[in-house]
Amino acid sequence: MVQLSIVCTRGNAVRWYPVSGFLGMSEVQVTGIVRTRLEDDGRHLAGTCIDAAVRCYAERTGPGRNTIILAEYTATLWQKPPGRASEPIGDKDLPFTITVPKSCSAASTMNFQSYRVFWRVEATCHHLPMMGLGTRQLKSYELALVRYDSRRLPSAIATTPFQTTTTRGKKRQISVEHQIQLPNTPVGPLDIIPVTVRLRPFGDDGARVAALSLSVLRRLVFHDSPSTEDLFQRTRSENAHANSLFADHDDITPSGSDVTLLASASPANAPAPAPVTASSKSSVLVLATTEATSIGIDESDYHTKTLHVSLPPPKSLNHWALGETHSCALASISFHIAIKVSTVPT
Repeated sequence: MVQLSIVCTRGNAVRWYPVSGFLGMSEVQVTGIVRTRLEDDGRHLAGTCIDAAVRCYAERTGPGRNTIILAEYTATLWQKPPGRASEPIGDKDLPFTITVPKSCSAASTMNFQSYRVFWRVEATCHHLPMMGLGTRQLKSYELALVRYDSRRLPSAIATTPFQTTTTRGKKRQISVEHQIQLPNTPVGPLDIIPVTVRLRPFGDDGARVAALSLSVLRRLVFHDSPSTEDLFQRTRSENAHANSLFADHDDITPSGSDVTLLASASPANAPAPAPVTASSKSSVLVLATTEATSIGIDESDYHTKTLHVSLPPPKSLNHWALGETHSCALASISFHIAIKVSTVPT
Protein backbone atom coordinates (compact mmCIF):
# COMPACT_ATOMS: atom_id res chain seq x y z
CA MET A 1 0.00 0.00 0.00
CA VAL A 2 0.91 3.70 -0.05
CA GLN A 3 1.46 6.00 2.91
CA LEU A 4 0.29 9.62 2.57
CA SER A 5 1.88 12.52 4.48
CA ILE A 6 2.29 16.30 4.47
CA VAL A 7 5.82 17.66 4.89
CA CYS A 8 6.27 21.31 5.89
CA THR A 9 9.17 23.04 4.17
CA ARG A 10 9.87 25.49 7.02
CA GLY A 11 9.38 25.32 10.74
CA ASN A 12 7.71 22.31 12.30
CA ALA A 13 4.14 21.10 12.57
CA VAL A 14 4.21 19.56 16.04
CA ARG A 15 1.19 21.58 17.24
CA TRP A 16 0.26 23.98 14.42
CA TYR A 17 1.27 23.89 10.77
CA PRO A 18 3.44 26.96 9.97
CA VAL A 19 2.04 29.67 7.67
CA SER A 20 3.14 33.11 6.45
CA GLY A 21 0.95 36.21 6.44
CA PHE A 22 -1.83 37.61 8.61
CA LEU A 23 -5.46 36.70 8.08
CA GLY A 24 -7.49 39.77 7.09
CA MET A 25 -4.44 42.04 6.69
CA SER A 26 -2.51 40.23 3.96
CA GLU A 27 -2.55 37.03 1.97
CA VAL A 28 -1.85 33.90 3.99
CA GLN A 29 0.37 31.35 2.25
CA VAL A 30 0.48 27.70 3.20
CA THR A 31 3.31 25.76 1.57
CA GLY A 32 4.54 22.21 1.84
CA ILE A 33 4.95 18.88 0.08
CA VAL A 34 2.39 16.12 -0.26
CA ARG A 35 4.40 12.90 -0.11
CA THR A 36 3.40 9.34 -0.99
CA ARG A 37 5.63 6.40 -0.14
CA LEU A 38 5.26 2.71 -0.88
CA GLU A 39 4.97 0.57 2.24
CA ASP A 40 6.81 -2.69 2.83
CA ASP A 41 4.40 -4.74 0.73
CA GLY A 42 5.38 -2.71 -2.36
CA ARG A 43 1.81 -2.52 -3.66
CA HIS A 44 0.92 0.54 -5.72
CA LEU A 45 -2.35 2.38 -5.22
CA ALA A 46 -4.81 2.73 -8.09
CA GLY A 47 -5.25 6.48 -7.74
CA THR A 48 -7.35 9.03 -9.57
CA CYS A 49 -6.06 12.34 -8.18
CA ILE A 50 -4.18 13.97 -5.31
CA ASP A 51 -5.10 17.41 -4.05
CA ALA A 52 -4.23 19.80 -1.23
CA ALA A 53 -6.64 22.19 0.44
CA VAL A 54 -6.93 24.80 3.18
CA ARG A 55 -10.36 24.77 4.79
CA CYS A 56 -12.07 26.61 7.62
CA TYR A 57 -14.66 24.59 9.55
CA ALA A 58 -17.31 25.47 12.10
CA GLU A 59 -18.27 22.59 14.36
CA ARG A 60 -20.91 22.17 17.02
CA THR A 61 -19.75 19.53 19.47
CA GLY A 62 -21.72 17.43 21.89
CA PRO A 63 -24.95 15.48 21.27
CA GLY A 64 -26.00 17.62 18.29
CA ARG A 65 -22.61 17.48 16.61
CA ASN A 66 -22.48 19.04 13.16
CA THR A 67 -19.73 20.44 10.94
CA ILE A 68 -19.87 22.87 8.02
CA ILE A 69 -17.21 24.45 5.78
CA LEU A 70 -16.87 28.24 6.04
CA ALA A 71 -14.03 28.70 3.53
CA GLU A 72 -12.19 26.41 1.12
CA TYR A 73 -9.13 26.82 -1.12
CA THR A 74 -8.07 23.75 -3.13
CA ALA A 75 -5.24 22.88 -5.52
CA THR A 76 -5.01 19.70 -7.61
CA LEU A 77 -1.44 18.37 -7.51
CA TRP A 78 -1.74 15.21 -9.60
CA GLN A 79 -4.42 13.40 -11.56
CA LYS A 80 -4.72 10.32 -13.74
CA PRO A 81 -4.30 10.63 -17.52
CA PRO A 82 -7.51 11.33 -19.46
CA GLY A 83 -9.34 8.24 -20.67
CA ARG A 84 -7.98 5.97 -17.95
CA ALA A 85 -9.86 4.76 -14.87
CA SER A 86 -6.80 5.05 -12.62
CA GLU A 87 -3.03 5.32 -12.52
CA PRO A 88 -0.64 3.50 -10.14
CA ILE A 89 0.66 5.74 -7.36
CA GLY A 90 4.06 4.99 -5.88
CA ASP A 91 6.69 7.34 -4.46
CA LYS A 92 5.81 10.96 -5.22
CA ASP A 93 6.77 14.39 -3.86
CA LEU A 94 4.20 17.01 -4.86
CA PRO A 95 4.96 20.59 -3.71
CA PHE A 96 2.06 22.96 -3.15
CA THR A 97 1.38 26.58 -2.27
CA ILE A 98 -2.15 27.58 -1.31
CA THR A 99 -3.03 31.24 -0.80
CA VAL A 100 -5.84 32.46 1.43
CA PRO A 101 -6.77 35.90 0.03
CA LYS A 102 -6.90 39.04 2.13
CA SER A 103 -10.63 39.30 1.39
CA CYS A 104 -11.41 35.99 3.13
CA SER A 105 -14.22 36.59 5.64
CA ALA A 106 -13.91 33.36 7.64
CA ALA A 107 -13.41 33.62 11.40
CA SER A 108 -10.31 33.05 13.51
CA THR A 109 -9.42 29.77 15.15
CA MET A 110 -11.42 29.68 18.40
CA ASN A 111 -12.53 26.98 20.80
CA PHE A 112 -15.50 26.95 23.15
CA GLN A 113 -16.87 24.11 25.24
CA SER A 114 -19.61 23.24 22.74
CA TYR A 115 -18.56 25.09 19.58
CA ARG A 116 -15.36 25.74 17.69
CA VAL A 117 -13.98 27.24 14.49
CA PHE A 118 -10.78 25.71 13.14
CA TRP A 119 -8.56 25.80 10.05
CA ARG A 120 -6.81 22.84 8.47
CA VAL A 121 -4.39 22.09 5.67
CA GLU A 122 -5.41 18.77 4.15
CA ALA A 123 -3.97 16.36 1.61
CA THR A 124 -6.35 13.90 -0.04
CA CYS A 125 -5.46 10.94 -2.23
CA HIS A 126 -8.46 9.71 -4.20
CA HIS A 127 -8.37 6.12 -5.43
CA LEU A 128 -10.59 3.34 -6.70
CA PRO A 129 -12.88 1.74 -4.07
CA MET A 130 -11.05 -0.68 -1.80
CA MET A 131 -12.45 -3.02 0.82
CA GLY A 132 -12.08 -1.43 4.25
CA LEU A 133 -10.42 1.73 2.88
CA GLY A 134 -13.18 3.45 0.93
CA THR A 135 -12.20 5.76 -1.91
CA ARG A 136 -9.67 8.16 -0.38
CA GLN A 137 -6.87 8.71 2.12
CA LEU A 138 -6.71 11.94 4.13
CA LYS A 139 -3.90 13.62 6.07
CA SER A 140 -4.31 16.97 7.83
CA TYR A 141 -2.74 19.50 10.20
CA GLU A 142 -4.46 22.33 12.05
CA LEU A 143 -3.60 25.97 11.35
CA ALA A 144 -3.49 28.71 13.99
CA LEU A 145 -5.08 31.57 12.04
CA VAL A 146 -6.23 34.71 13.87
CA ARG A 147 -7.86 37.71 12.18
CA TYR A 148 -5.84 40.93 12.31
CA ASP A 149 -8.02 43.25 10.22
CA SER A 150 -9.57 46.35 11.78
CA ARG A 151 -12.52 47.48 9.71
CA ARG A 152 -13.82 50.92 10.69
CA LEU A 153 -17.44 50.99 11.75
CA PRO A 154 -20.03 53.49 10.51
CA SER A 155 -20.46 56.30 13.03
CA ALA A 156 -24.23 55.96 12.65
CA ILE A 157 -24.31 53.07 15.11
CA ALA A 158 -22.05 54.70 17.68
CA THR A 159 -24.91 56.42 19.52
CA THR A 160 -28.31 54.96 20.21
CA PRO A 161 -31.35 57.28 20.10
CA PHE A 162 -33.05 58.31 23.32
CA GLN A 163 -35.30 55.52 24.55
CA THR A 164 -37.28 54.80 27.69
CA THR A 165 -37.05 51.66 29.80
CA THR A 166 -39.55 51.00 32.58
CA THR A 167 -39.30 48.46 35.38
CA ARG A 168 -42.05 47.72 37.86
CA GLY A 169 -41.84 46.27 41.35
CA LYS A 170 -44.48 45.36 43.90
CA LYS A 171 -44.57 48.85 45.47
CA ARG A 172 -43.03 51.25 42.97
CA GLN A 173 -42.27 51.86 39.33
CA ILE A 174 -39.32 53.64 37.78
CA SER A 175 -38.76 54.79 34.19
CA VAL A 176 -35.41 55.81 32.71
CA GLU A 177 -34.90 57.85 29.54
CA HIS A 178 -31.46 56.94 28.28
CA GLN A 179 -28.92 57.23 25.49
CA ILE A 180 -25.82 55.03 25.16
CA GLN A 181 -22.78 56.03 23.11
CA LEU A 182 -20.64 53.08 22.01
CA PRO A 183 -17.18 53.10 20.36
CA ASN A 184 -17.28 53.65 16.58
CA THR A 185 -14.13 51.60 15.98
CA PRO A 186 -13.51 47.87 16.46
CA VAL A 187 -12.22 46.83 19.86
CA GLY A 188 -10.27 43.81 21.00
CA PRO A 189 -8.42 42.36 24.00
CA LEU A 190 -6.63 44.92 26.20
CA ASP A 191 -8.34 47.83 24.39
CA ILE A 192 -9.95 50.47 26.61
CA ILE A 193 -13.66 50.66 25.74
CA PRO A 194 -15.28 54.05 26.53
CA VAL A 195 -19.06 53.99 26.96
CA THR A 196 -20.93 57.24 27.60
CA VAL A 197 -24.35 57.03 29.25
CA ARG A 198 -26.90 59.86 29.40
CA LEU A 199 -30.03 59.10 31.39
CA ARG A 200 -32.82 60.72 33.31
CA PRO A 201 -35.01 58.74 35.70
CA PHE A 202 -38.60 59.83 36.17
CA GLY A 203 -41.77 58.43 37.71
CA ASP A 204 -44.54 59.21 40.11
CA ASP A 205 -42.19 59.60 43.05
CA GLY A 206 -39.09 60.80 41.20
CA ALA A 207 -35.65 59.25 41.57
CA ARG A 208 -31.97 59.98 41.27
CA VAL A 209 -29.14 57.82 39.96
CA ALA A 210 -26.99 56.41 42.75
CA ALA A 211 -24.64 54.10 40.81
CA LEU A 212 -23.88 52.61 37.41
CA SER A 213 -22.45 49.16 36.70
CA LEU A 214 -21.21 48.27 33.20
CA SER A 215 -20.59 44.75 31.90
CA VAL A 216 -19.32 43.41 28.58
CA LEU A 217 -21.27 40.28 27.62
CA ARG A 218 -20.54 37.62 25.03
CA ARG A 219 -23.56 35.77 23.70
CA LEU A 220 -23.23 32.46 21.84
CA VAL A 221 -26.43 31.30 20.12
CA PHE A 222 -26.80 27.93 18.41
CA HIS A 223 -29.10 27.75 15.39
CA ASP A 224 -31.23 24.75 14.58
CA SER A 225 -32.32 24.00 11.03
CA PRO A 226 -33.81 27.32 9.88
CA SER A 227 -37.34 27.58 8.58
CA THR A 228 -38.41 29.81 5.68
CA GLU A 229 -39.64 32.41 8.14
CA ASP A 230 -36.29 32.37 9.97
CA LEU A 231 -34.39 32.93 6.73
CA PHE A 232 -36.60 35.94 5.95
CA GLN A 233 -36.05 37.41 9.40
CA ARG A 234 -32.25 37.12 9.04
CA THR A 235 -32.31 39.89 6.42
CA ARG A 236 -33.34 42.51 8.98
CA SER A 237 -30.93 45.37 9.55
CA GLU A 238 -28.24 44.95 12.20
CA ASN A 239 -29.12 48.43 13.44
CA ALA A 240 -32.29 47.00 14.94
CA HIS A 241 -30.09 44.78 17.11
CA ALA A 242 -27.56 47.52 17.86
CA ASN A 243 -30.20 49.86 19.25
CA SER A 244 -32.23 47.31 21.20
CA LEU A 245 -32.72 48.02 24.91
CA PHE A 246 -34.27 45.75 27.50
CA ALA A 247 -35.39 46.16 31.11
CA ASP A 248 -34.64 43.74 33.92
CA HIS A 249 -37.77 43.30 36.06
CA ASP A 250 -36.15 41.25 38.82
CA ASP A 251 -33.70 43.67 40.43
CA ILE A 252 -36.11 45.57 42.71
CA THR A 253 -35.38 46.51 46.31
CA PRO A 254 -37.67 48.31 48.82
CA SER A 255 -35.33 51.32 49.02
CA GLY A 256 -34.61 51.73 45.31
CA SER A 257 -34.78 50.28 41.83
CA ASP A 258 -32.25 48.76 39.45
CA VAL A 259 -32.78 49.05 35.69
CA THR A 260 -30.61 47.10 33.25
CA LEU A 261 -29.99 48.65 29.82
CA LEU A 262 -28.59 46.41 27.08
CA ALA A 263 -27.00 47.71 23.88
CA SER A 264 -25.24 45.68 21.21
CA ALA A 265 -21.56 46.27 20.61
CA SER A 266 -21.50 44.28 17.36
CA PRO A 267 -20.28 45.98 14.17
CA ALA A 268 -22.99 47.04 11.75
CA ASN A 269 -21.16 45.44 8.84
CA ALA A 270 -20.98 42.06 10.58
CA PRO A 271 -23.48 39.36 9.55
CA ALA A 272 -26.79 39.87 11.31
CA PRO A 273 -27.40 37.18 13.93
CA ALA A 274 -30.22 34.78 13.32
CA PRO A 275 -33.37 35.31 15.39
CA VAL A 276 -33.57 33.34 18.61
CA THR A 277 -36.35 30.76 18.28
CA ALA A 278 -37.85 28.42 20.83
CA SER A 279 -35.50 25.67 19.63
CA SER A 280 -32.34 27.82 19.80
CA LYS A 281 -29.85 27.41 22.62
CA SER A 282 -27.71 30.25 23.90
CA SER A 283 -25.15 31.03 26.57
CA VAL A 284 -24.04 34.40 27.94
CA LEU A 285 -20.66 35.04 29.54
CA VAL A 286 -19.61 38.21 31.40
CA LEU A 287 -16.16 39.21 30.10
CA ALA A 288 -15.47 42.38 32.09
CA THR A 289 -17.19 44.75 34.52
CA THR A 290 -16.71 48.23 36.00
CA GLU A 291 -18.69 50.49 38.34
CA ALA A 292 -19.20 54.20 39.02
CA THR A 293 -20.90 55.97 41.92
CA SER A 294 -20.25 59.68 41.25
CA ILE A 295 -22.72 60.56 38.48
CA GLY A 296 -22.73 64.16 37.26
CA ILE A 297 -25.76 66.09 35.97
CA ASP A 298 -25.49 68.27 32.84
CA GLU A 299 -27.37 71.45 31.95
CA SER A 300 -30.28 69.41 30.52
CA ASP A 301 -30.83 67.58 33.82
CA TYR A 302 -29.41 64.34 32.40
CA HIS A 303 -27.13 62.17 34.47
CA THR A 304 -24.01 61.78 32.30
CA LYS A 305 -21.10 59.43 32.87
CA THR A 306 -18.36 57.91 30.72
CA LEU A 307 -17.28 54.49 31.94
CA HIS A 308 -14.16 52.67 30.76
CA VAL A 309 -13.73 48.92 30.67
CA SER A 310 -10.99 46.70 29.25
CA LEU A 311 -11.37 43.21 27.84
CA PRO A 312 -9.14 40.51 29.37
CA PRO A 313 -5.85 39.68 27.63
CA PRO A 314 -5.95 36.89 25.03
CA LYS A 315 -4.82 33.42 26.03
CA SER A 316 -3.17 30.85 23.83
CA LEU A 317 -5.28 28.98 21.30
CA ASN A 318 -5.12 25.94 23.59
CA HIS A 319 -7.43 27.71 26.07
CA TRP A 320 -11.10 28.62 25.79
CA ALA A 321 -11.39 31.55 23.40
CA LEU A 322 -12.54 35.09 24.08
CA GLY A 323 -14.17 34.98 20.65
CA GLU A 324 -15.05 37.53 18.00
CA THR A 325 -18.18 38.75 16.24
CA HIS A 326 -19.17 35.82 14.05
CA SER A 327 -22.25 34.33 12.40
CA CYS A 328 -22.85 31.21 10.32
CA ALA A 329 -25.52 28.56 9.82
CA LEU A 330 -24.56 26.74 13.04
CA ALA A 331 -24.10 29.57 15.53
CA SER A 332 -23.56 33.27 16.05
CA ILE A 333 -21.36 35.17 18.50
CA SER A 334 -22.20 38.74 19.47
CA PHE A 335 -21.00 41.18 22.11
CA HIS A 336 -23.16 43.51 24.17
CA ILE A 337 -22.82 46.29 26.72
CA ALA A 338 -25.12 45.90 29.74
CA ILE A 339 -25.50 48.86 32.10
CA LYS A 340 -27.20 48.45 35.46
CA VAL A 341 -28.68 51.68 36.79
CA SER A 342 -29.28 51.85 40.55
CA THR A 343 -31.69 54.59 41.64
CA VAL A 344 -33.00 55.87 44.96
CA PRO A 345 -36.03 58.09 45.65
CA THR A 346 -35.44 61.84 45.77
